[in-house]
Amino acid sequence: MLSWKSLSKNIMIDEKTIECKLQMMRNRNVDEVLIHSIALMFQSGCRVSSILGLSPADITANGRVILRQGKGSNPLILVPSFEPQWWLDCRTSGFNPFYYLNYMRIYRTFKDYALTMADSFGSKNAVTASARKTAAQDVFEDTKDIEIARQTLGHKRTSSTEYYVTSEKMATTQKTTKKRTSNVKGKKA
Repeated sequence: MLSWKSLSKNIMIDEKTIECKLQMMRNRNVDEVLIHSIALMFQSGCRVSSILGLSPADITANGRVILRQGKGSNPLILVPSFEPQWWLDCRTSGFNPFYYLNYMRIYRTFKDYALTMADSFGSKNAVTASARKTAAQDVFEDTKDIEIARQTLGHKRTSSTEYYVTSEKMATTQKTTKKRTSNVKGKKA
């Protein structure tokens, strides 16, 4: 399961912060569909378009959610960690609770509850992409393997994933990789 890290410039949003924000939303009577959608975005690193495309048919009998991603990405299949029973209930109801969601509603909720990352893409702030960036950085930090982060986001190319991993983390890993590669080349000679 993915975890979340601390909130600040170019740093991931931690799990406790996310849980606190989700509880705050619930206390303020934010719609449950929106709350669960945002929780799934932070867990999976999916795009808003993946959430908007969800239907009860994308939830399996054992509670897995199939996120069909755009831009040629591979689908993600995961078990929601935040209240998994809600997803099963959604499946069995047959009613599509995601039909009324739209990009601006999700965007406003991210902004209203400060689920954003300042200056995370150069001079741009990550709003809804903060969930995607958090997931990529979390996996990359834990594994130091850009390929695993690539698979987590469902990307076909590593260069797409590099966009979501902070440049200083990539630079450190690339230096380590170059040292290993040069050592291997030296041994072969």
